[in-house]
Amino acid sequence: MAHAFLSPSGAAAWMRCNAKPYRERDFPDQSNESAEEGTAAHYLLEQCLEQNVDAAHFNGLRIKVEDGKTEFHTSGAYPVGPDMTREIQKVLDLARSDAEGATIYPEQVLPISQFTGEDGATGTCDMVIVKGKTIWIRDLKFGRGVQVFAEGNEQLLLYGGAALDEFDVMGEIENLVLCIDQPRMSHFDKWELTVADARCILEGIKETASLILATEAENLEATPGDKQCRFCKASATCKERTDFTLQLITDTFTDLDKGFIKVEMPQAEKLLAQAFDVKPAAMTYHEQTESGHDGLPSAAHFTVKKPNIRPSLEAAEAKLPDASDERLATLMDAADMIEGFAKAVRAELERRLLKGNFTDARYKLVEGRMGNREYEDEDAAEAEMKAMRLKSDEMYSKKIISPAQAEKLLKEKNPRKWAKLQKLIVQRPGKPSVAPASDKRPALSMAIAEQFEELPAEVEDNFEDLV
Repeated sequence: MAHAFLSPSGAAAWMRCNAKPYRERDFPDQSNESAEEGTAAHYLLEQCLEQNVDAAHFNGLRIKVEDGKTEFHTSGAYPVGPDMTREIQKVLDLARSDAEGATIYPEQVLPISQFTGEDGATGTCDMVIVKGKTIWIRDLKFGRGVQVFAEGNEQLLLYGGAALDEFDVMGEIENLVLCIDQPRMSHFDKWELTVADARCILEGIKETASLILATEAENLEATPGDKQCRFCKASATCKERTDFTLQLITDTFTDLDKGFIKVEMPQAEKLLAQAFDVKPAAMTYHEQTESGHDGLPSAAHFTVKKPNIRPSLEAAEAKLPDASDERLATLMDAADMIEGFAKAVRAELERRLLKGNFTDARYKLVEGRMGNREYEDEDAAEAEMKAMRLKSDEMYSKKIISPAQAEKLLKEKNPRKWAKLQKLIVQRPGKPSVAPASDKRPALSMAIAEQFEELPAEVEDNFEDLV
């Protein structure tokens, strides 16, 4: 089944950046280990619901994710063990408790064309529960990087609206409960709203979708922002994102490209008027020549050296200690996007270098840092050391297993022993970490923060939990 052009999972992005679906369509879908692990976890959840069993029922099996097909298979890359079943069981317990005996419909394929205007478009909802006059929508997010909230979530709203059209034939449903389940972050969020309120918001989504489909791609606005740029395939080549990011950092517009612009004499007056925002020393006039670098006659022209971005960035960094709190907060709002932009640029440049079609001489591929030394054959190395008559404590290193490893070993097989060991385990409190005001964790008081020996000179968090 082809992925919808205006998909529910991408709704938060295309609602904010109308050009995104068109700009991404020529980029291939690229899977990764985290995405495939999420697919495996969704499959386990589906099988638990369909067979009405707990997650531990499948312990010892393996899940294979390949070519769009997911199944239990001995060659699967994803083992079903305590790490996965423990988290999926949290979701199962919560869903079954909320259902109170009502039927849970897993992996429901729901038509969404009535909202997006795309013929035959569908979306797959992890769980739909119809209980009395309420429909529950549950969406599993198995990752542990970005915390997702239910309120205002366009993906959940599309699922909710589609479920109403599919299950509420008599028009008896009055409320929707939209839920996000992120078990590995112990984050379970829900948003309750009336059907009338949901229909009102869905009209706005419908209008945006209609605009996107009815407008030529080049006429749609590309609007940079964290949600729409975070996973955008076209982010590294998006001029709007580049300009926005640089303008945000430097507090002024900076043209990223380096090199020279060739300007014919008739355009010189316009050039000088606009000045290209450069100093006179950056402009050079060239007389007409009979033969240029390409062997052809060259008309008289100016070359204008464009500004290097590095001084602007260094100047912006130097201003940070004197920046106002409001300015710092504005920059922090976009921290994820700025970091994501840099990663996207590196990835795109590497992709072009690997394909052999990158022409700028400033960058090249080199061999990376060598890996750690290791024995090519551990058995042979062990035999050689024994022949040297080395003692066991010289040949081998021993270390007590970690609390996490002990939990895997004892919790299910021997709960009593695990309970005894738990008394010896402590967990250090987390260091102070920057988070947006919308984060549901309580703010630390300065008295608590001062208990830490030393606050980090720079934020050590990777900001993956910021939304």
